[in-house]
Amino acid sequence: MTSRRFGIAALGVAAVIGAAITIGNAAGLRLNFTDSAPHGLWFVRAAELAAIKRGDLVEVCPPASPVVRLMGDRDYLSRGGCGGSNVTPLLKPVSAVAGDAIRLQKGQPATVNGVALPNTVAMPAVPAWPDGEYTVKPGEVWLFSSYSAGSFDSRYFGPVTLEKIIQVESRGNPLAVNANVKWVIVRDKDGKPVMVITEDGQIKPKRKKVTFKSPIEIKTVQDAVTVTYMAIDAGHSVDMGYMQVNSRNLKALSYRYF
Repeated sequence: MTSRRFGIAALGVAAVIGAAITIGNAAGLRLNFTDSAPHGLWFVRAAELAAIKRGDLVEVCPPASPVVRLMGDRDYLSRGGCGGSNVTPLLKPVSAVAGDAIRLQKGQPATVNGVALPNTVAMPAVPAWPDGEYTVKPGEVWLFSSYSAGSFDSRYFGPVTLEKIIQVESRGNPLAVNANVKWVIVRDKDGKPVMVITEDGQIKPKRKKVTFKSPIEIKTVQDAVTVTYMAIDAGHSVDMGYMQVNSRNLKALSYRYF
């Protein structure tokens, strides 16, 4: 079998797997491949908002803030059904609840009630929540992941209202294919990068956002495979199937697509 055919078979199997685990997802099962929480299969139950406490792992729509939309536009967050930001819900641990004291300082880990949380120093390249001392308001929580220094959480988007903590409902389409936007360098007629001065005074190549539109309506597994290949060949990452598994995670599932 050629690598191309193997790739098609792998994607076909991935789509079938997505269909097969629809029942499991409806029952509250979630696969996590991000570093914000331990990898694996999680059981998600309907949130009892009044009972949420520190240490709970919750599925949440982040606030529709500029930094969240920025991360979505730059393909750091996958597209999904969160209103206002159109990103997929995040799996995050609750680190602070009403009455807790939060302290944020550039270059330092976040603290809750005076205790520093591991791996919570904001990355310089991502706009962070303003430094300061905060008291968690009733009806809000702060989410910090200590599993990964690269986690996208409250160090960037701040507090989250309890109403944002959800059990995600899906449209249940195992053939869903969503190509994420990509950013490309703008070049002049001679092929040289067009340079621009950023707000912080740096000179960098100008970039533009490129989207992918499916040329066909997806009705079968083969249609989904074909569109997926077209999007990947065009340089896009793709979220596939009921679980919206990103093509970049296929290696972790022991599949390859080329």
